[in-house]
Amino acid sequence: MRTQTAPGSIPLFKVFGIRVEINYSWILIFLLVSINLATTWFPAALPELSPALSYVLGAISALLLFLCVLAHELSHSLVARREGQHVHGIVLHIFGGVSLIQEGTYRPAVEFKVAIAGPLLSAFLGVIFLLLRNVFSPDPKAILYVILTYLYFVNFMLAIFNLLPGFPLDGGRLLRSLIAFWKKDIVIATKIASRVGIGIAFLLMIYGGLAIMKGIYSGFWTILIGIFLKDAAQSSYRQLQISKLFSGVTVDQVMQKKPVIIPPGITVQELIDDYFWRYQYGSFPVGDTKAVGIIPFTEVKKISPEDRTRVTVREIMHPIKESLQIRPDQTIMEAFEKATRNGVGRLIVSRDDGEILGYISLRDIARAFQDQKDATTKAP
Repeated sequence: MRTQTAPGSIPLFKVFGIRVEINYSWILIFLLVSINLATTWFPAALPELSPALSYVLGAISALLLFLCVLAHELSHSLVARREGQHVHGIVLHIFGGVSLIQEGTYRPAVEFKVAIAGPLLSAFLGVIFLLLRNVFSPDPKAILYVILTYLYFVNFMLAIFNLLPGFPLDGGRLLRSLIAFWKKDIVIATKIASRVGIGIAFLLMIYGGLAIMKGIYSGFWTILIGIFLKDAAQSSYRQLQISKLFSGVTVDQVMQKKPVIIPPGITVQELIDDYFWRYQYGSFPVGDTKAVGIIPFTEVKKISPEDRTRVTVREIMHPIKESLQIRPDQTIMEAFEKATRNGVGRLIVSRDDGEILGYISLRDIARAFQDQKDATTKAP
């Protein structure tokens, strides 16, 4: 099945059929790691190196580090796929990487296997790099020795950090799977694991603050990681709550059943005058007998007033593809995940032949969520 590129990401290649992307933020962290290695790690280990060579080695080592991060995430993805879960891809970003896995029916044993795979692989790589260093480059003054020492060190640190028992880290997922197996309740397990994750996040932020007070400015990075983990833990728990509320709810129960469909051949000016001003919607599905795309107002604003009478909707719309479509019998959570990732926030509901049956946006899903929440609250 074709899958969409995550917003803000660049597709690179496929490994074992799994798509790999880098988020734009990865470029920043790659530069920071390269500079840090070139100005601290290599000068401390090999003071005789020229600055230029230190920067080259810093960039090479940073690239090898992220290949190790990719291997870590790939281990998660391969185990998940073996267990029957759908893997959308892997995205490398400023805080490391993430495997985009659609879990389906939750099974504690499967989550345990998927979660433990990453730290085990990182620890294994650490051992391999340590052995390679001791066998092929035992001289502490050799460049290869310094690079392999860095790689074995960071892989062990990657394994240890990810085993911290705070969701959504691997250790938090291990904790959740054990609690879910014991309590037989994924909501309770996620709530506990998320709270532990938030606690660990605050400890990281406190540690970072104390480090800054002592003049160790890498504490800023520790604080950012803490903030990221806190937000991820909170959003993961909220997403599970949404999933539970929407259990059994399908797209056709929430979608706009008679959407206004835009002809692809009209001009942008006609689109503004006859549709956007009249209906006050943020976007429209585009089609004739079948769906051909989606036109959000954000694309219209990019066209200068003098060009709006000659540019057509077909020229500026988001062309139809798998990431912009969903079937009416799919679940709302599937729609939520797809609309969140596709960069448009909307989906055309269609048959397999492309016939438009409806239209659904993140706002429609949010409204349905509030209705479900109110109904649950009022229930005796």
